[in-house]
Amino acid sequence: MYIQKKKGKSKLVIKANDWISVSPLKFIKRIIGNSSYKILNKDEKTLITNISKNLRLIKDENNDVIGRGLIYKEEYNYKKEERLGFNGVVTVGGMKTSGLSGIIGVLIGKSHRASRDIGIPFVSENVIKKWSTGQAKLLSNLKLDDEIQISCASVIRACGGHTEELNIAYHKTGIVNYKKIKEIISSSKKEQFLIIWESTVETYEKENNYKVELFDNVFAVDGSIPGVLQTRNSEHYVSWPKDNWEWFHSRSLEGIIKEAISECWDIEVPILIELSDISSDEKAYSASIGIANGKDVINDHLDIIKKK
Repeated sequence: MYIQKKKGKSKLVIKANDWISVSPLKFIKRIIGNSSYKILNKDEKTLITNISKNLRLIKDENNDVIGRGLIYKEEYNYKKEERLGFNGVVTVGGMKTSGLSGIIGVLIGKSHRASRDIGIPFVSENVIKKWSTGQAKLLSNLKLDDEIQISCASVIRACGGHTEELNIAYHKTGIVNYKKIKEIISSSKKEQFLIIWESTVETYEKENNYKVELFDNVFAVDGSIPGVLQTRNSEHYVSWPKDNWEWFHSRSLEGIIKEAISECWDIEVPILIELSDISSDEKAYSASIGIANGKDVINDHLDIIKKK
């Protein structure tokens, strides 16, 4: 606990473990710091109040509390030149060790090495997967901007969760979520779908000053995987919550699109990957992804998902 003395009298300010039961908004203020909260504008404070309602306890398989937090992430917006960025913490023995990006809250952990400067959360892969899926459902109710939905969805996916109703990719028809992606695939007679990085479309449009009209079998998505656990040491990266990658993109938004295709075509993901042309550092595949100014737009590093 923390005791504050005022006019010769002691006053209990923070009770040990009261982070488990303190009100959501008070908890968030404590995480981000009261001084940081005070300088937020009215809209930002309203947002903090709204997302604080998503705060949930994280319990292990024995029903012991091992964390409390919520998922929220904004990427830097070059148009607005601002970002509301707050991080969570991993504590070991009550002391702050590692940081958390995309998770605002506290996770109890253990030391990763003798120096005790890196903490690994106790929460298991199955528990964080279930918790993050629950966060997707809560975030869907907030009607967030599309870009923020995608950023939050990428964190949820990195935690192994399902993105539910959150928007995750761009299509000819507009921005789409998992359900809409399945509808597009199921209603199409195409036996090939192209998955590209959304940033390549932005780059093309910026360099050529022409809008790209994607073909109806193309999905543009962020294929990266955000680093949730922050070690403060760039030379010591720790992959968490999953440390053995059976298939790298399984924890990306790109991966969940392939899972949607797999489900619609009734083909298991490993077989689907084997049938398809997947670009890598060693080999890249190219194809026309749409039309701009009456000409084909060729993407030279994409995934061509094939039915047979």
